Amino acid sequence: MAEWRNKSLVVKDRFQDWGLFHKSVVIFFVILFSAALARGVFVVEGGTYLIKAEQVFSFDPEQINPWIVESENRVRWQAEVTDFLKYSGDERKVGSTRRVDHRRDGEEWVSFEQTTEIEPNKLYKTVQADEVKLEDRSFEVTMQSVNSCQTKVVIKEIIFPRRYFDRYWAFLDKSQRQKRLKVSLNALDRWLQTSKTKCE
Repeated sequence: MAEWRNKSLVVKDRFQDWGLFHKSVVIFFVILFSAALARGVFVVEGGTYLIKAEQVFSFDPEQINPWIVESENRVRWQAEVTDFLKYSGDERKVGSTRRVDHRRDGEEWVSFEQTTEIEPNKLYKTVQADEVKLEDRSFEVTMQSVNSCQTKVVIKEIIFPRRYFDRYWAFLDKSQRQKRLKVSLNALDRWLQTSKTKCE
């Protein structure tokens, strides 16, 4: 028993003799392992993440709204969307459904979308179920009048990957998806500027 106690004291003394660098390395790996473990536990049930982009447009909400709600206009500016195919309902009303064709880096896939909330000239919200990418998303656009001929448009997506592996590593894709929203807003601005829509 005494021999075991003496060995543990020797190990303890050796750790105390370590330099600041060696202790820092050990602490770094302990923190890294703890963070990886905590994330692993968190994404078992959770794992949704939010991406968001906003931009001010030189138009009134009434002029921007058709570009947000109507599929024919939306397909022109929303990045990675190539087509909408109506299934049921009026796209300007809650409950309408459509098929969405996507393309990214040469890969094509389809998702199913349903409108869940609409406040004309203020809010447009849908949910999407994607069986190829195996994720669920909510897509939300809000329009807020700043002053005459100025509207702040905010796009939000809440994404939930269904596979545990995809949820765990989702943070690696987040910045790329964030960039996609910014590209969409820039494209929307270009379409509005080149259309016959004018604000006076």
